[in-house]
Amino acid sequence: MMNGGENLFKEFAIRTIAEMGLKDSQIIYSSDLSDEEKNRFKTIIMLGDYAFLGFRHPGRTTEYKRLFGEQKHLLSENQSKLFEAMDKCLTVKDYEEHKKLIKKIRKLVDSERNDLCKKTKTPKIFRTENIEAFFSAFSHLIHGNIILLTDLFGTKRPKNRNRLRITWTLMITGVNTLIHVKGFLERKGVKLEVGDLFERFDEASKELAKYWESIEK
Repeated sequence: MMNGGENLFKEFAIRTIAEMGLKDSQIIYSSDLSDEEKNRFKTIIMLGDYAFLGFRHPGRTTEYKRLFGEQKHLLSENQSKLFEAMDKCLTVKDYEEHKKLIKKIRKLVDSERNDLCKKTKTPKIFRTENIEAFFSAFSHLIHGNIILLTDLFGTKRPKNRNRLRITWTLMITGVNTLIHVKGFLERKGVKLEVGDLFERFDEASKELAKYWESIEK
């Protein structure tokens, strides 16, 4: 992700890493959620991925049907109906219906992710409002906010801004994941040594913020 210098399109690709590191890991390793809530979330994500790939890859369709059969008991009635409709769609290969159902499943994944994230605690090392603003900016970019897009692709943008955004994203997602994995392992009786990593992160964050402010002036 860091190779290739100022590749603007990496800012779009980095969103997936951000969701995995700042939301999904926080849900999966959280002590605030039940195992049933976590397993339902993982099931919905995997069913969504298999459904998307399954239309053109029979092997993924088989995996979809197997997983749905095994984990159906975790889903709500409305969720089950949605995935049952996709099950039938993958069997008959209805392309237009598949597109509609995929859109509904993606909305379900986003909704489930956001609802569960609200039940978890963001580590004190981060400011919750900054994380929310972080994803809000991504959302505006993806949905074509002309002001943000003009700023992103403008020829007068500060040098290294793109690299800074990617560096910052990788830093906070990595540390957030490590914090939650560490807590999860400690609840299992396993100690994870991280040394002074969190103190070094705080120092690096301040230095990065100073440099970022300097190039934006």
